[in-house]
Amino acid sequence: MAERLTLVDLAVQLDVIGEELAVLARDAQEALIQARALHEQCDTCNSRPGKRCITRNGRATRMFHRPRIVAATATADATHTSDGSE
Repeated sequence: MAERLTLVDLAVQLDVIGEELAVLARDAQEALIQARALHEQCDTCNSRPGKRCITRNGRATRMFHRPRIVAATATADATHTSDGSE
């Protein structure tokens, strides 16, 4: 026979599910921003869209420069709110 859950048990389970969904949404938003950053011009190192940011020594960076991330975030946020998915 199936175990009967109390309302408190259900509320706790819903809270856990909500937290997991929030983490998934944050991860998806971060992935979108990272992908979008590659399509932006970098004002710091002048990397063209499609190219990684570079250091002063000419090496590729692991992370995008902050202005490029800010521009990508603004673009991703604008796209998110304009498609009515908020």
